[in-house]
Parts: sequence; structure tokens; C-alpha cells
Amino acid sequence: SCPGGAANDQNALLSSVRAAMTRPDQKLVLVLVSAGPIPITNLEDYDAVLYAWLGGQAAGYGVADVIWGAVSPSARFPVTVVHPSSGWMGVFSEST
Repeated sequence: SCPGGAANDQNALLSSVRAAMTRPDQKLVLVLVSAGPIPITNLEDYDAVLYAWLGGQAAGYGVADVIWGAVSPSARFPVTVVHPSSGWMGVFSEST
């Protein structure tokens, strides 16, 4: 878990963003920027999830191009992403 409950604060923030969306055509895209696994238990709250890794100085432009449809992310992902219900999330326990 994150020190100081930061993960819970982020989930609360994202929930409040979703609640504030008033038009049915609005979409909520979760963009993850990290070099490691991040357990996400509420995937159904997002219309899309984009894992941007650590893209460097121009990552923002690349993320924007993917979100706005200018380029395809090509589905080339070098790791496996597991759903929390698979039981594999136990690998990422607090003891690691």
C-alpha cells in the first residue's frame, strides 16, 4: 500500500471525478505512469486504462495522441496484466 493512505485518496479523487461527470458522452480514461505493478480493483469505473510506463520528456504528447486517436497503441505490451479476481494480486502484498 502507499504511505499515508495515498492509494485510498487517489481512489476517492477518481470516484469524485466520475460522480462530477454530467454528460453521458463524457469518458473517464485512467492513465497510469509507473515502472511497476499497480493494483487496481475498480476497473469497471473507467472507460479505458492506458499504462504509459515511464515515457520520458515527450510522453505527454504520446499519451495525448493515443487518447485522441491520432495513433494506435498497437497492443504491444511486454508484460501480463492480471485481473484482481485471478488471485495473482497476492503477489503484490504489503510485505514486498
